[in-house]
Amino acid sequence: MWAFAILDKSDNSLFCSRDRFGIKPFYYIFENNRFYFASEIKALKLTQIFKNDLNLAQIDRFLTLGLVEYRDQRWYKQLKALEPSRNLVLRNGKAEITQYWRLKSSKSEISFSEAVTEVHSLLRRSVQQHLRSDVKVGVCLSGGIDSSILASMISKYFTFDFEAYNVYYDGKGDTDERKWVKDVVNMYPNINPHYITPSDDDIRDAFEKMVHIQDGPYPGSGVLSQYFLFRAASQDQVKVMIDGQGADEYFGGYTNFYPYYFSFLMRSGKFQKLASEIEIYAANNGLSLASKLMLYGRAFRKMFIPYEQLKKAELQAVNKFMKNPIDHTFDFVDNSYVSWYDTVFLQHIRLLVLPNLLHFEDRNSMAFTIESRVPYLDHRLVEYVFNLPFDYKMSNGFTKYLLRESAKEITPESVLKRTDKRGFTTPGETKWLRNQLSHLLEKDNLKYIKGVCDMPKVYKLVKDFKNGKISESSNLWKLVTLNEWMKHQ
Repeated sequence: MWAFAILDKSDNSLFCSRDRFGIKPFYYIFENNRFYFASEIKALKLTQIFKNDLNLAQIDRFLTLGLVEYRDQRWYKQLKALEPSRNLVLRNGKAEITQYWRLKSSKSEISFSEAVTEVHSLLRRSVQQHLRSDVKVGVCLSGGIDSSILASMISKYFTFDFEAYNVYYDGKGDTDERKWVKDVVNMYPNINPHYITPSDDDIRDAFEKMVHIQDGPYPGSGVLSQYFLFRAASQDQVKVMIDGQGADEYFGGYTNFYPYYFSFLMRSGKFQKLASEIEIYAANNGLSLASKLMLYGRAFRKMFIPYEQLKKAELQAVNKFMKNPIDHTFDFVDNSYVSWYDTVFLQHIRLLVLPNLLHFEDRNSMAFTIESRVPYLDHRLVEYVFNLPFDYKMSNGFTKYLLRESAKEITPESVLKRTDKRGFTTPGETKWLRNQLSHLLEKDNLKYIKGVCDMPKVYKLVKDFKNGKISESSNLWKLVTLNEWMKHQ
């Protein structure tokens, strides 16, 4: 991971570069032959040429899709981000940007057992390299598959004592995954677990700080959980944290990949496997016969219509809470280097999910001067898995099937059999907005978004929420974080 700039005095040029996946940030303003760059937007706001002109198209994308990062665009029209896998050379008043690395599809005949062995080996090597440190190392341990495998691998092969951190909420209906964390800890006594449960004051305080830390609004309350985790690690003088970001996007960890998986099986002529997988999926989700037949229809449709085309209407929709319609396009990243069924992984890695997760990861960790490391994003591991068949990644009713199989000798079975994990979950969007953060919904507070939002619709949403309607809690959360951010503009 990197983001750096090198000045070459011999020809008065500046070479800038950002790592393959965008783990580290690089923002810049280039105007009137002046070039400013920084790792945070707030630094660029202090420059002499900064203009506070909001990028309404980006605000629209945030309210519609929850995106805080979109290609090279950010919250201000003037400000740009150097995209991942890019170099920028500034010379003679011109900036030239080139892409130095990209994911490509090049299928090879590798058996599943060979893939299991190689994934284990590649991940072990990545973990070993990410453990290099002369300061205290800790692990984010959520209780899910990705972080549990990393903690298990460290314990199994590198046998040193280390700190592990888990955030939980123990009220009625709250998120508490200590059971699975304890299964890992009981298997490996060299793990020293820390269980953190935030107080009401913690939640209020973190919310007030978060838009400054994140340099903008954020789409979910899970960002606060991550903040509490890094804060606890910092209090224990931990300076390097190992985290599990990145695995879902290419190992097939999202349930919305299923229609594309079914389509892959259909197009590959694996009809018996297709029938079996749909039966398992239907049973797990309580689907009727009619719903099962619809799954076949959706799989058939996805064989002939590109992923980008299927998603286009949804991604270009104008958010209903915007004051004025925003005419903007949504451009996918170039998929000409990948096969038809790999494009769903590519777009999640490059555009739809991972950039946002890495943004939150970097800001929350660096708020406490912690270096967060993500072993699943070793490019050799990603390239290898990316080129494996879809049915290695999802199979027998499981997402991330290959990853689970690669770790079954070292990770508790109770964790590897989980099908209910959803990342940094919290009770926030509904419970917190009704309790600890209810003041955010008052009209006197919701005044900073008046310039960009249709306030009658916002007030109606608040009224419906207070009357018990929670179906749009996530939209309400985005609006209150946008409001909090705009308060400081």
